[in-house]
Amino acid sequence: MTDSTTLPRLSVIIPAYNAANSILRALDSVRAQDMMAELEVVIADDGSQDGTAELVRAQRRPGERITILTLPGQGGASRARNAAIAAARGDYIAFLDADDQWLPGKLARQMAILDAEPETTLVGSDSERVNADTGEPMMRMHQNHAPQEGTEAWQRLLHINFLPTSTVVTRRALLLELGGFDLSMVVGEDLDLWIRLAMRGAVRVVPEPLSRYHDHAGSLMKRHF
Repeated sequence: MTDSTTLPRLSVIIPAYNAANSILRALDSVRAQDMMAELEVVIADDGSQDGTAELVRAQRRPGERITILTLPGQGGASRARNAAIAAARGDYIAFLDADDQWLPGKLARQMAILDAEPETTLVGSDSERVNADTGEPMMRMHQNHAPQEGTEAWQRLLHINFLPTSTVVTRRALLLELGGFDLSMVVGEDLDLWIRLAMRGAVRVVPEPLSRYHDHAGSLMKRHF
């Protein structure tokens, strides 16, 4: 049982719009991190009409710190993420899209880097794209988007986004200082935020895939694209 009086070390941010078909898979991948006692999950329901929030409430387990924010209308993933960041209580923020999933051990590896390296502002990783129907791996993100680490990584980010959203773990204080995602941007607001974070310190990238993106027509990535 989680002690509700103890603040979480990390907050998992999940924007959700009509995600009833995938949200439980995403949550199960959070549970597989074996860190539920140290984290909270903040789900920002962006005007879903398919019972996403009700499904999560029904499947919430005793002791789990899962907060569901119900947002009016459909304002987009950036608005949802910013609302969740504002409600979060952890020192670290990890982003997870409702139609993605994490692989076991992801958070422990990335948080160890942030704990050991105060100059590091965000940690990403490789990710793998899988067929949504069969679950078969299709390709790895960094096959075509080679990453760069260190304090000059922002320069590489000006050319290519090698940080899929569901791979990123960063510091909440920095996100609040930078104002989160820029809602005035129609596209590229995630990359814009990664660049601003990268300009404040060092970027680290775990070379192995630590997340999976499920490739289907209605995915958040394709709607955003």
